[in-house]
Amino acid sequence: MTKERNSSIELFKIIGMLLIVVSHLTQSLIIDSPTANLIPQIYSIEIGNTTTSINLIILTFFRTLGLLGNYIFLIPSCWFLIEKQKNNKAKIASLIGNQWVISILILSVCILLTRSIANRDILLSMLPLTFGNNWYITAYVLLLFCYPIFNIIINHLDKKQLLELNIFLIIVYFGINFIKFNLLFINEFSLFIVIYFLIAYIKKYLQNFANNKRINILIFIFCGLLFLLNIPIMNFISMHISFFHNKLLRFSTSTNIVYFLLAMSLFNLLRNKKTYSFLINMISSVTLYIYLFHENLIFKKYFRWKFFEFIYNNYGYKHIVLYTLLGSLLLFFISIIIGIIYKNTIKRIVDTIINKIYINICKIYNKISLEILKIN
Repeated sequence: MTKERNSSIELFKIIGMLLIVVSHLTQSLIIDSPTANLIPQIYSIEIGNTTTSINLIILTFFRTLGLLGNYIFLIPSCWFLIEKQKNNKAKIASLIGNQWVISILILSVCILLTRSIANRDILLSMLPLTFGNNWYITAYVLLLFCYPIFNIIINHLDKKQLLELNIFLIIVYFGINFIKFNLLFINEFSLFIVIYFLIAYIKKYLQNFANNKRINILIFIFCGLLFLLNIPIMNFISMHISFFHNKLLRFSTSTNIVYFLLAMSLFNLLRNKKTYSFLINMISSVTLYIYLFHENLIFKKYFRWKFFEFIYNNYGYKHIVLYTLLGSLLLFFISIIIGIIYKNTIKRIVDTIINKIYINICKIYNKISLEILKIN
């Protein structure tokens, strides 16, 4: 009998993905980097600088929602992986294979729609995992390969040793790298590892804290206020201190522990609320595909910004915040529909093919590994 998933946790993941979609669509409105998208200057908006515009402050806040969404999406995975001893390599192979197929499908469709796609972007789309086109997927696949080793380490450390390790990781990644990012070789995967060990300590030794409704509500309210007021406060400071003029996003980084605490407290509150909803679980089951479709390299760079071209030419940017929210909801629901269709059609075919390839690779790997083990 299949164990029913707790819909409260599945809703948690849906909320995280919606926040990510809002953040990503907002990124298509700004010239975040030369390779992020190709939005013409006339349709773009500059954010992150001192402003008296409420719209710009809100859009800057939207830009930070993805950071929280990433934590919301990662925390449940870490929480449940800590219980397992072996990874499901067939499932990992399915994830890699479906990411590749989705990337190729979108590339093919976009080539039919436009012939102006750069050769470099075509190459990147051919190897999406290797080039980290969806950085979260690449880091997550690495985590799936490595977590059994992490669990061995966690289970061999006593409470004091695991605490000392976490204190060290918190100082390095949520302390030093919060002050100055990119010190001590931080990257997305290393941050995943830090979160994994931190959640392991909470799950093994802080269950009373994790299950305490009152404490988690207080943490959620406190960190929620810091999260909401971060951009307005930074904007106020920048009006009086010129050094912060273009640094509204200074403390909006993945190394800001407020994001983790906010997501962790919400997870604890929802985790202990047992509910079941077929609709919520169905949507949650395709959140990964929502990510892969709406954040596809070709789609986001060449097409996603065209939503704002349409808005600018037909309605103007007076109500840009409302249009961004409506556009995000539209993109989210379209991605859900595409994800459901893909999961129930193409994914089944892909999984069948991937499974056969995986079995043959395992046979070859086992032969090679046995020969290597014979070597003295």
